Amino acid sequence: MRANWKAWGDDQIGVELAGTPEELRSLAGALMELSRDPEDHFHIRATGKGIARVADIEISVLESADGSLAMTSFALAPGTEVPDPRPQTPAAMTRQRPGLRTAAALLLLMGAALSAVTAYASRFITVAGSDYRPILTQGAQWACVAFVLLQAAALAGKGWKLRLAALLGSLFVVIALLGVVARLAGLPRPL
Repeated sequence: MRANWKAWGDDQIGVELAGTPEELRSLAGALMELSRDPEDHFHIRATGKGIARVADIEISVLESADGSLAMTSFALAPGTEVPDPRPQTPAAMTRQRPGLRTAAALLLLMGAALSAVTAYASRFITVAGSDYRPILTQGAQWACVAFVLLQAAALAGKGWKLRLAALLGSLFVVIALLGVVARLAGLPRPL
């Protein structure tokens, strides 16, 4: 690939990016992958061969369009029609589906939520009799299961949102576990 720039007036520059057909296919593939994972980015860097004034170009996804640049059409002869390469499908069909990692992380989060609620509720469950140790012990076990599931969800999740949900959930689980342990410690010791 080759990148050049030219000064356009006092405070603007023009950038030319050219590549072989193979390099352009690779670039198109990287752009498609980036559209599927908007939290990622990639670079086009100078190789050190030849003289390159452009050292690095970072390509990433904007959260919303800022309107400062727009893509223009190809240089075509007047009257030439170019078919749209994208198939015309309803908007619901073009929506991206979550990836396998995201689906696994969401399932792990749901399992962790159920385990955490069970652990938290065990602090408040009372039954006839005076020994609540079995219920509280199960609550502690469910809290440990929830904590492990949350850590697995954080590892499986791709984005920061899933990882943040797992971190906040871990704090909730630790609070529930501390409550169960405090309740266990307050029970009289069996003789």
